[in-house]
Amino acid sequence: MAKRMKEENTKKRSIFNVLNLQSGDMVIDFGTKNTVILVKDKGVVMHEESCAAIDTVSGEVVCAGSEAYEMAGKTGENISVEFPVKNGTIADTELASALLKYFVKKYVGTGFVAKPRVIMTVPSSVNEVERIAAEAAAKSAGADIVDLIEYPLAAALGTEKTISSGKGIMFLSVGAGITECAVICAGDVVSSSFSKSGGENIDKEIVRFLRRKYGINIGSKTAEKIKKEIGSVYPDESLLGAFVEARGRSVAEGLPKAITLHADEIRPICIECVKNIVDVIKETVEKTNAELVSDIMDTGIVLTGGGSLIKGLDKYIESETGLNVYFAEDTYFSAVKGAGKAMDIVFEKRDLRKA
Repeated sequence: MAKRMKEENTKKRSIFNVLNLQSGDMVIDFGTKNTVILVKDKGVVMHEESCAAIDTVSGEVVCAGSEAYEMAGKTGENISVEFPVKNGTIADTELASALLKYFVKKYVGTGFVAKPRVIMTVPSSVNEVERIAAEAAAKSAGADIVDLIEYPLAAALGTEKTISSGKGIMFLSVGAGITECAVICAGDVVSSSFSKSGGENIDKEIVRFLRRKYGINIGSKTAEKIKKEIGSVYPDESLLGAFVEARGRSVAEGLPKAITLHADEIRPICIECVKNIVDVIKETVEKTNAELVSDIMDTGIVLTGGGSLIKGLDKYIESETGLNVYFAEDTYFSAVKGAGKAMDIVFEKRDLRKA
């Protein structure tokens, strides 16, 4: 795995700089937790977990995606379930390449262009080493040419908001391993901030809480299930009296153990984990000129990304910032669909030049 360089902000690129694409070319949103692939003229063709089950002896991919995720925490020493993307960027290029090859072969096959061009979404904080890793992974999966688009731009384009006007809009993307906030005006990122934390942090803290308070070890999948069922960051009437049964292994006895966990116990954990999101918003505002801040007071914040779906996040951010908060129309797929829309924008501009 390539050594990480010190992170640095790279030059922001407009959505209108994306390559001309032809029918059958792809958009790949290769996230920390999930991967989404969109094929031009076909739409979204897959949405699965970004993991692979690896045979530790031969190094071969046994299975990938949802099938591999179901095996997490249940395998013997000869099988390891691994995620090649950490905090939104590729940490293991070799495994990432193998995983993308697996996905493309399974869901795309060879029925489209022989060597498609690919747009990949990347964090706005991506550095040169991370860009090279993303491009290498896509090319190893069969891509001819790879172009990258910053996630906030892609997610913004995937919403119904008009981002090509002179009015500034703030977009907040909460993923599994990274949170990004960006102010976009006239189709460009004007200011942005990020934090290498996201929805997975809540899962980890739930695991720690149960071990500390109840003496029970649970896996990350169980923690995620708890978060989805009773997790919240703002009082929610639907969770009054809500509870789940958490099953795991007793720390003291090493035997199976089950406890009843209530929503009120989990909320403080979730709130503590999302405080950094407000810090990212504040940092972005500090980098934004006064005129655009005035715009944001009118347009509010648009939420995207799977991590934004924890109950009450919109209300929590409103209470902390005083800004109106809205969910994107297609929270999970806004980025991949936005990158897909960029194809049509480029075609339109090309046709105008020919006319």
